[in-house]
Amino acid sequence: MDDLGTIVAFVVLAVGVVLSRVMSERAFRKLDDQMKIAILNEFSGMRIWSMVPVLALVVLMVAGKAVCAGHERWVSGLFLLALVAYFTVAHRMIRAKMVKVQAPESYLRTFMAARWISYATVVVMLGMILGAGIVKEFAE
Repeated sequence: MDDLGTIVAFVVLAVGVVLSRVMSERAFRKLDDQMKIAILNEFSGMRIWSMVPVLALVVLMVAGKAVCAGHERWVSGLFLLALVAYFTVAHRMIRAKMVKVQAPESYLRTFMAARWISYATVVVMLGMILGAGIVKEFAE
């Protein structure tokens, strides 16, 4: 991928993450103090471990590309599918925790939509970067 393509991919990511954060922060501000504390307490243990699966997937992707030389596009594709699967499982777990603390439906809808925007922009950004390598590989 050329420099402009990389910049565009990261701009897509940045816009998505900022939009997601703005949406979730505005929704969070509308909650009463008791609900804010309940939500923070419910997710305190999960926040620490949420990046471990993503880092493990990245390590597996890098190792897979080294071990499976000549099949890098398949490894990249499997990485994207695994990432989508992780996002889906994490999303369901987060939603269940929100329901458990009885978060208001309006907050739940906005918060979940914000998470999907964040997930989608990560996948689009990685798809642009990894996809460019796949297209380049087919062109050669």
